[in-house]
Amino acid sequence: MDALVLLKIDSKRYREVLKKINLKYPEIYEFTGKIDVALRIKCNSIDELNSMVDEIREIEGIIDTDTLVRLK
Repeated sequence: MDALVLLKIDSKRYREVLKKINLKYPEIYEFTGKIDVALRIKCNSIDELNSMVDEIREIEGIIDTDTLVRLK
């Protein structure tokens, strides 16, 4: 399973959050606009994906997430 997790990050903690997520998620894409960062995640099940997203949401400085699961 392949997914993108879109992150909105508190601008005051941006670099700190990037350092934390970079330790675990090597595919990080930075954007301008409503979304600050997208993480590409590969996992084996929806339960594993949900667990990973829950872990990401616990990082201080992350304001919001949106998860896109690749269908094809």
